Amino acid sequence: MRKALYIFWLLTFLAVLSGPAIAHDFFVIATYSMTHPHGSAIINLGWGHVLPMDDFLPAKRIETYAIYDPDLKKLDFPFDSSANNDITHENKGRESKNFPAATLKTGDCFVQKVIFKKTAPDGVYQVASSLKNLSNCMG
Repeated sequence: MRKALYIFWLLTFLAVLSGPAIAHDFFVIATYSMTHPHGSAIINLGWGHVLPMDDFLPAKRIETYAIYDPDLKKLDFPFDSSANNDITHENKGRESKNFPAATLKTGDCFVQKVIFKKTAPDGVYQVASSLKNLSNCMG
């Protein structure tokens, strides 16, 4: 009986640990299109609890943001290093008397458009981004 009780509490403890954590996920979202000659890609960074995003990523968190061609030649994507750094949970956004049911926060999702040339090598292009490990980065 004691062993069964031990196993019950151990499994209960492990079940609680396996529950979802409240944390932000980081997404690199790339969409390829052949609408333009030779193709193009739209890339942006997502941040939050659901895809594609539900929050603004502070630029101070971004360590790398680049695209690599099939030969692994790298192009760093430019972005405003101050973007979204002032958006916090305490910053409630902009009020509007015409729309009192909500507030508005405006931010950057680091969108890049890559338009491929006729001379672009065939193969797999890779987009990579990494975040800095900052404590208390959200304000």
